[in-house]
Amino acid sequence: MSEDVRAKFGASPRRVEKPWGWELVWAEGDQYVGKLLFVRAGESLSLQYHEVK
Repeated sequence: MSEDVRAKFGASPRRVEKPWGWELVWAEGDQYVGKLLFVRAGESLSLQYHEVK
């Protein structure tokens, strides 16, 4: 990851294992989290909504 990206978004991306696959967390702030979701073939996710997180 380039230094420009690190400066803008913080630390390097981190991988978070989940039962259905994994998340790549690439940005975190007080009001947001930027993630890429990788879902294994045959797995599924449930719909989630948060009024306040």
